[in-house]
Amino acid sequence: MSALLDRLADFDAVVVYRLDRVARSLIGFVDLLRRFEAAGVSIVSVTEPFDTTTPYGRAMVQILAVFAEMERALIRERVLTSKEHLASMGRHVYGRAPFGLRIVPAPDGVGKVLERDPEAVEIIREIIRRLCAGETATAIARDFNRRGVPAPRVHSAKSPNPKPAAWGFPGIAHIIRHPSILGWRTDSRGHVIRGDDGREVEFWPPVAPREDVEKARQALESRRGERTRPGATHPLYRVAFCGLCGRQMTMNRNHDKTGEAHLRCVGSARQPCSGVLIRYRRVWDYLEREFLETFGRLPAVERVWVPGTGEDVERELASVQAAIDAMRDDRAQGLYDDDLDAYRDRMRALLARRKVLRETPRTPGHWEAKPLGVTFGDLWKKLDEHGRGDLLRSAGVRVVVHKARYPRAPIEERVDIQFPTEDLLGVASD
Repeated sequence: MSALLDRLADFDAVVVYRLDRVARSLIGFVDLLRRFEAAGVSIVSVTEPFDTTTPYGRAMVQILAVFAEMERALIRERVLTSKEHLASMGRHVYGRAPFGLRIVPAPDGVGKVLERDPEAVEIIREIIRRLCAGETATAIARDFNRRGVPAPRVHSAKSPNPKPAAWGFPGIAHIIRHPSILGWRTDSRGHVIRGDDGREVEFWPPVAPREDVEKARQALESRRGERTRPGATHPLYRVAFCGLCGRQMTMNRNHDKTGEAHLRCVGSARQPCSGVLIRYRRVWDYLEREFLETFGRLPAVERVWVPGTGEDVERELASVQAAIDAMRDDRAQGLYDDDLDAYRDRMRALLARRKVLRETPRTPGHWEAKPLGVTFGDLWKKLDEHGRGDLLRSAGVRVVVHKARYPRAPIEERVDIQFPTEDLLGVASD
C-alpha cells in the first residue's frame, strides 16, 4: 500500500477484489478515497458494481465500507467468544506452551490441550537438582549452552525453523517460578486457579515435589544479584572478615614482588575502608592449628536441616495470602466490576482456606548433626585446601582480622578465631 500511494500519479485506477481488502476501517477508507480522488485515480471492485466518480457512487462505497467494518467487528467478537469458551473448557487457545508442557489435540477433537513434555520435564528436574545442590542459574545455563540443550524458546517454538536462542538466568528463573511446574494453571488475570476449598487445582502432574521446588526457588533468590569478584573464591572466602568494616576479605597475589598471597580489605567506592592486610599463609596456618587442636579428636558431623512439620503449611499460607492481596488489588482497580459474584465466591474460598491453615498445628524446623564416621582430624587429612575451606564454612568458623598495632605483631593479636560451640555441632568433648 505504501508503494502504491507513492506512485498514484502513474495510475488511472486501482482494482481490488472487494472494498474490505483496501482498508480495515471507515476512517481509513475515506482517507484513501480522498487521496485517490486528489490524484485522479478511480477504485474498481471486481465483485461490487459502483462508480466513485459520481456522488451516488461515493456514497454507496462509504455505505459498503461501513458494513465491511461491522462484519470485521462481528468476526472478531465471535473469535474472542470462541476462545473464551474453549479456555473455560481447559483448552489452550493462544501462545507457546510453558516450558514443561506441549500442545496436543484434545482427546475429544475440539481444540488443543496441554500435556507434560517428558523431555522438558527432565531438563526442569535437572535444574531443580542442581539449584538445590548449590549451583548458580548462570552456571547451569552456561553448561546447557555448552551441551547444546535447546533453549525454551527453541524447544517450545510453534514454527518449524525458530530463531536461535540461548539459555540464561532469566529463562531459568522464569521456569522455576512458573506455577505450571507444580501442575497449576493461571486464569486470565494471572491468578492461580483454585477450587471451592481454596486449594490450588492440579491440572498436570507436578514436575517435582513441592518442597524441592520451593527449595530451588529459595536457592535461586538467595543467589540473585550475587557476583563473584576476582580473588573472592579462595579457601577462606566467607571465613575471613575485616575487623574494621566487617566485609569479606579477598585474596591479592600481586601485593609485593614475591607474589605471596595476601588477604586484604579496602572497602568499596561508597564505603571505603582504611584497609586490613595480612599474609594468607599466616592466617591459614594459625587457623589450621587452632581448629585441629580444638576439634581434631571430635567425631566429624554434618549439620542437616530438618524441616518442621508446618513448613508446607507456612508456604501454602503465604501463597493464599498473596492470592488474597492480589484479588483485593484487582478489585480496587475495577477488574471485577462486571463479575462481582465470581470475586465473592473466590474470596470466600480463599478466606476459608486461610482460616484452616492458620489453625493447623505445626512445629518449627531445626538443625541436626549427622555423624560422618570419622574425626574432624581424619576428615581434614583427606581434603585439599579448598575442601578444608568448605568444611570451615559448613562448620560456621569465622576469622576476623584486625589492623596491626605495630609491625610484625604476633598473629594471636591480629586474628580472632570464632569457633562454633560443640553443642551447635552436636558433639561433646571428653
